Amino acid sequence: MSRTGRFMCILYIVLLINLILEINGQKAVRKGPAGIRGDPGAKGEKGEKGERGDIGPYGKIEVDSSHVELRNEHHEPPLRGGAANAATSCQEIDLSGFESDKSKVPVYIYGAKPFEVACDRNEEAKTCLLQKKTMEIDSKRPEYRFPEAGKPFWLSTVGFDLLRFYSDFQIDHISQLKYLLKISYKVSIEIVVHCKNTVISKDSEKYLQIHLWDGQNVGPSPTLKSPAYYEIPDELNKCKDFPDETKWGTAIIKLTTSSNFIKDFYIRDIQKEKDQEIYIELKELCIYT
Repeated sequence: MSRTGRFMCILYIVLLINLILEINGQKAVRKGPAGIRGDPGAKGEKGEKGERGDIGPYGKIEVDSSHVELRNEHHEPPLRGGAANAATSCQEIDLSGFESDKSKVPVYIYGAKPFEVACDRNEEAKTCLLQKKTMEIDSKRPEYRFPEAGKPFWLSTVGFDLLRFYSDFQIDHISQLKYLLKISYKVSIEIVVHCKNTVISKDSEKYLQIHLWDGQNVGPSPTLKSPAYYEIPDELNKCKDFPDETKWGTAIIKLTTSSNFIKDFYIRDIQKEKDQEIYIELKELCIYT
């Protein structure tokens, strides 16, 4: 064999060996079957607390344009007392931040079922029911005719409805009244009695009896059973007599008591020979907390 032939033979053998080694190496690195999963490692140390981010934009509370704008002059976050952030009572609210020149500021209280009340700037602890707009008030008043039996009777037996009595104000659920009772220690109430041939007086046999939430029956004078009593301003009493039996009169009754609301009325002035009717309207209710 020539010298060139021997060289080519050796080169061929070297290349063949390299090829065999390369093929065997590829087989060696093939992935084997998965092994058994090991136990989890120890928990790493807690990292350092990051820096506080920037404050985002403040949201808005939708408020009736006829009411006070619930934000202060610096356009800071809405003040507590909006429909979406009702307060527990007027004492929780800083009224100085409200843009209003009125002595009574409308705000929302009672988070479970928010409703509007009027917080008094001049008396910190005073909260009054806020009357609805005229268009929202039921103009048809319930005039109750006296039953034919000719005996004293509870007004509820001829149709008096408790929620209807409070419905001219921002009250639409009994739970709202109960909440006001819960946070108050004193209540002042003013009612207007519309009367037709029905005398409103201090007469012991004819006076109007007011039934309160806790079961007390209140008249124009204190008794052993009830120290509370109401007043009838004489100059505002147009239900003393009825020279014209076809016309209506009105009388104002004012009552201040402990945590109590009106629940019913007991009518005692019965005149069988006359056509008698009565309608009682809530004019003002304020609580002190």
